[in-house]
Amino acid sequence: MKASHHFHIVLMMSVSLFLAVSCNKTETKTIENGTDYYPLIIGHYITYSVDSFYYSATNYPTISIDTIHYEIKELIDTTFIDNEGRTSFRIERYRRPDASSLWAIDRVWSANNNNMILDKNEDDLHFIKLVFPIIEGKTWSGNKQIAAIDENEYLKDWVYVYQNVDKPFTIGAETFDSTLLVLQVDDENLIEKKYAYERYAKGVGMIAKEIQFLGKQRDLSNGWDYPETGVWVRYLYTGQGQQ
Repeated sequence: MKASHHFHIVLMMSVSLFLAVSCNKTETKTIENGTDYYPLIIGHYITYSVDSFYYSATNYPTISIDTIHYEIKELIDTTFIDNEGRTSFRIERYRRPDASSLWAIDRVWSANNNNMILDKNEDDLHFIKLVFPIIEGKTWSGNKQIAAIDENEYLKDWVYVYQNVDKPFTIGAETFDSTLLVLQVDDENLIEKKYAYERYAKGVGMIAKEIQFLGKQRDLSNGWDYPETGVWVRYLYTGQGQQ
């Protein structure tokens, strides 16, 4: 009886230890998955300062540059069931010229996170912004859900890649402990440049973004390139909140 009792105690301890380890493994997997790099929380918003530069060579060799500054707020408004039966999040996008002006709604986007990908619909273009789990150097076809023809042909064959995962990054006076960079495209030749990235902070969402689609000329005598046509847009985080 004593031997049997002792065996029963050992067995129960082994089962308890197995369950504890299993639970810890499950918990670790959830934490390290990386979905908290784009938290979908109703009422959460982020504000950005945006600078856009538009280059035109209509009066070549004179290059005109139109500069536009404005502010953007992205608010996670509510949930809804999309046409695929998924619970998705409605994102209201507001715009204003400066901090002294009132916000005005500019457009409505949406996002869906199924713990495998973060899919974001921007003006009816479905981008796979993030893939999970997040691993340094991981690549994916972020625009594969988009028909890259006609006016969207520039989105063809982009290969997204994770860089600088879980690294600190500072914008202005604020330092984020864990951030990552999604390099979306970096393609350049003698006459054009395509470059785009988005930076995300854990527990916050996107904190920076840059897009360059430029036609350019090369000054061989001086050894540098300069934009001739196209657009260059930069987003920088200015704050966040809950409403």
